[in-house]
Amino acid sequence: MSNKFTFSYAFVLWVSTIVLSHIGLSQEIPSSDSRIYYVGGDHKFPPYEYLNEKNEPEGYVVDVMRAVAKAAHIRIDIQLQSWSNARFALENRKIDILEGMFYSRERDKVFDYSDPHTTVSHTIFVRTDNTAIQSPKDLVGKSVIVQKDDIMHDYLLNRKFDCKIVTVENPEQALDLLASGKHDCALIAEMQGLYYLNLKKITNLTVAGASFYNVRYCFAVAEGDSILLKRLDGGLKIIKSTGEYYMIYDHWFGKADISKLKMTLFYILIAAFVLMSATLFGTHVWTSTLRTKVKKATEDLTKEIVERKKIEGKLAEEKILLRLVIDNIPDEIFVKDIHSRFILVNQAVLKGHGFSTSEEIVGKTDFDLFPPERAKIFWDEEQTIFRTQKPMLNVESSYIGKDNKLGWTATSKILMKNIHGAVIGLVGVKRFITDQKLAEEEALRARKIESLGILAGGIAHDFNNILTIILGNISLSKSLINPDSKIVKYLTNSEIASLRARDLIQKLLTFSKGGQPIRKPIAIGNLLQETVTLSLSGSKARSVFSIPHDLWTVEVDESQMNQVISNLVINADQAMPTGGIIEIFAENTILEETKYALPAGKYIRIIFKDSGIGIQREYLQKIFDPYFTTKSKGSGLGLATTYSIIKNHNGAITVDSEIGKGAVFTILLPASEKEATTKETSSATDFRGTGNILVMDDEDYVRDLLGSILSGLGFHVDFAENGDQAIQKYQDAMHSGQPFHAVILDLTIPGGMGGKETIGHLLKIDPNIKAIVSSGYSNDPLMAHYKDYGFCGVVAKPYDINQLINVMKSIEG
Repeated sequence: MSNKFTFSYAFVLWVSTIVLSHIGLSQEIPSSDSRIYYVGGDHKFPPYEYLNEKNEPEGYVVDVMRAVAKAAHIRIDIQLQSWSNARFALENRKIDILEGMFYSRERDKVFDYSDPHTTVSHTIFVRTDNTAIQSPKDLVGKSVIVQKDDIMHDYLLNRKFDCKIVTVENPEQALDLLASGKHDCALIAEMQGLYYLNLKKITNLTVAGASFYNVRYCFAVAEGDSILLKRLDGGLKIIKSTGEYYMIYDHWFGKADISKLKMTLFYILIAAFVLMSATLFGTHVWTSTLRTKVKKATEDLTKEIVERKKIEGKLAEEKILLRLVIDNIPDEIFVKDIHSRFILVNQAVLKGHGFSTSEEIVGKTDFDLFPPERAKIFWDEEQTIFRTQKPMLNVESSYIGKDNKLGWTATSKILMKNIHGAVIGLVGVKRFITDQKLAEEEALRARKIESLGILAGGIAHDFNNILTIILGNISLSKSLINPDSKIVKYLTNSEIASLRARDLIQKLLTFSKGGQPIRKPIAIGNLLQETVTLSLSGSKARSVFSIPHDLWTVEVDESQMNQVISNLVINADQAMPTGGIIEIFAENTILEETKYALPAGKYIRIIFKDSGIGIQREYLQKIFDPYFTTKSKGSGLGLATTYSIIKNHNGAITVDSEIGKGAVFTILLPASEKEATTKETSSATDFRGTGNILVMDDEDYVRDLLGSILSGLGFHVDFAENGDQAIQKYQDAMHSGQPFHAVILDLTIPGGMGGKETIGHLLKIDPNIKAIVSSGYSNDPLMAHYKDYGFCGVVAKPYDINQLINVMKSIEG
């Protein structure tokens, strides 16, 4: 094939490609019809669309509309009027097309849009003596002029700017009004505003800052008119492919000389043809000498292309990998430019703010996406970072989630620089730290409780010894006098006061290690019904139970659990001063998740629900703290005690409440495989004992009291002040042939051997010893697990005769 033929073939191929592409575009346009389509627009929106001095439609958009109609084979009639009327006409299908309408998501719900034929920048116009307004964040509290129903009017309404909105019929009125000294600023299209300023020679107005809102300018049709929309899109593609669109654009905005352009192009083509002919001739002459060089150059170029494709492929893979990493991080990650416009966001941002694609965010500022007051906070933060060159690290803030619950985030924003060290934007990371904050509050609450426990432990031992003497002597005195005696009344009152003192110290002890529960398997359903009924005695509230008959057993300290139930019921009752219903639910459940920070397994769930006044949101996180109360006469220990008891039973307690909707407390307790034990009670009148009893206690009054009580029950009693004496007396009794039937050992002997060490020695002497441990307080968990140390029974100080009798009867069995 000759060089001449090769050139001719290439030229024909080039022309054919252009023709075929035009034919391809033409095929998108349906055949013409005889219908006339009515086109509306704004009669005062130059240079885009307006009525000239002859009252004829003119402008850039008018010319584009006519060119598109011609290419799409449709007949049109352009009628320009006020923008509000034109928009109303399309919305009510009185016209077919709006030749120029700005796109927004809100408008897209009412109209259908073509591909954009222009992008229009909007900005803020102010008087030259006004320097206070530079960006949308400065509009707060200002008087702002906009064209009625224009995109800027929608912009202010949709973002709920805290400003006074003044509407006019067209941009010309807006600038005239502003120039006259009225209002603070006007929001209009930048090019349109500059056009008016030049046309009317207005010198006291200027543009404030950079354009802040770039918006697509499109053809608009009534919603659902897809056939007409397709014809408009097809016509727009044709005029762009033929160059007619660009000629219209240059006519209105560039003023290019088309005839000179065509002549220049002609000369260029002639020169190119001559040059190509010369080159082909030279190539024919020098083919044999250049073939080798061409071959080598081709090989080198091929190798370079292969290497470059490898590098590009690797970069593409790294970009995809980086994107996958960013999108799979649960924290919100975003990147902004120096104007605080988003340029990248990850999936967590989209999901957290209800967006489908990044295109809905990229290119916009916080003022486009959030309420003005919130956007201003972000703007101020970022301007401070840009100004000071210092990062913002882990700034915590709270929010109300979709579940109406309080949550926390920690946000960091760090400057982003290019390879030359110039600041080009910032990178932000928002981490959700609600679980971490709750864990910190839980740890703080635990430290408070531990401190309270240390305080309680310091006074409990001596205080309970004193109460033991008081209670014991009162109960002993009551057993020795006539029940009808007037003295019984006074003794009973003293006993009640002592029991209240005992209850107070027991509340404090639940916060300490010495308050470890003394557990036994019980049927919690019975305890619930008994305690709730007793707690509501004389109350206006009533209880409703939902407790299945097959409720599992739990191992609990019955006294402490009674305290928990009573606290919750009394709180519920006090929340309903005029009466109401307290619902108590219990059910078996199996936990398989870690929602309550509990191990998986079988649990009993108990729910207390009232219809009271509810609890304020800010109090919910503090409600279990010691000494926290909203009641004028409250101690602040009730719910803190409840929380500590449940925690000591390896359970969990939560609260949920809203003002006016009552409160719901939920308790989870581990289920037990053991059978429930039955409650036994005795009195001094139905129990008699025999045998020798050894009592070890460091308090004289306690020894004397126990001696009197046990002697009255029929026992022979001997005493020891410490462990050494007790061991010696126990050995002597065994050698004499009159061994002790049982021993009662005080756990703590200041300055001497206590019950824990003593029982170890006694078990070596007599493995079958019957020993009871007694204490007012101890850090040792022995009181809760006494059997593990060789004791047969336990009695906590202070106690009365009946409690002591029950323990003595238990070791008899």
